[in-house]
Amino acid sequence: MDPRTRDSIDAFWTSYYGVAQEALGAPGVRVVPHAGLAGYRGLHGFAREGSGLLISAPPERVNGLREAMDGWSLETLCDRERLHSLGFEAQGIVGPAFLGYTDARCFRPAPSLSVRRLEPEDRNAWEALRGACDDGDWEHGGGDLEHPCAGWFEAGQLLALAHYELWGGSLAHIGVVTRPDAQGGGRGRAVVSALTGLALAEGLVPQYRTLEANRPSMALGRALGFEAYARTVAVRL
Repeated sequence: MDPRTRDSIDAFWTSYYGVAQEALGAPGVRVVPHAGLAGYRGLHGFAREGSGLLISAPPERVNGLREAMDGWSLETLCDRERLHSLGFEAQGIVGPAFLGYTDARCFRPAPSLSVRRLEPEDRNAWEALRGACDDGDWEHGGGDLEHPCAGWFEAGQLLALAHYELWGGSLAHIGVVTRPDAQGGGRGRAVVSALTGLALAEGLVPQYRTLEANRPSMALGRALGFEAYARTVAVRL
């Protein structure tokens, strides 16, 4: 990956957590008050391979957590009993998740002959795909036509969709969803590939995040050249 790409990524996350760049890869456990997550009722953990754990927390809980979470890992944040021992009730835990990036040097595009960019007149097809998908899958991958979108069409039917949201003016956060009866066949990879190429052409850094337990999604990201940057866990309280 180009060092300039890495610098752009680091700049976003240092701003998001309100820390200096060296804190992203520091050893041990560091608990900081929410910056980019201001107002969020939860915890957000960030860890790079070979580094310690950075935890963003509600400001009123930071001082007490700094000592209590000494020695914790990203996996500890997924332990409801350990969280309960600190007075937290987790309503939802998302992670561990893979957080990866690519650039023109690393990107490995996939064939996408059946993929095109969505236009406002594609709303009916977009609505049909939304109705066919699980609410949870759509929440994480569906997006909106207000965002740049690419779709796989067959016989006028939208079978797979990728979109990106702009984060911090530099990152293109990509989401993808496929109709349950159309999974497989490379459709998801094709639409993510098309969106990645679009983001790169616009001077953005494509970002791909997925649960590590989702093996097909992990394989998709790696096949397209998304390199691991960090692992994350979000705990909603």
